[in-house]
Amino acid sequence: MNYKHAISVRHACRSYSPEKIADSVVEKLQSSIADYNLMSGLNIQLVLNNGDAFNTLSKSYGMFTGVNNYIAMIGKANGIHEKEKIGYYGEKLVLEA
Repeated sequence: MNYKHAISVRHACRSYSPEKIADSVVEKLQSSIADYNLMSGLNIQLVLNNGDAFNTLSKSYGMFTGVNNYIAMIGKANGIHEKEKIGYYGEKLVLEA
């Protein structure tokens, strides 16, 4: 993975297509998530085909539409450096995705 290139071409989305994520991409993300969970002690999860994920959020929170797949970044409430670990590994996954 060339992170410098991924950083230069990434962009934010608020509206998503219903297109299925390719099995090869799902496998790669699940592999990375398993590795990152072992390294970090986090409980990162790839959630697929859950169209209700953002329906209960306030409309002022990003206005996401069409979300069916997402990565849940889960850490311990009282863990040391949990927010930093979530940010670091979350961004690595965003760039890989």
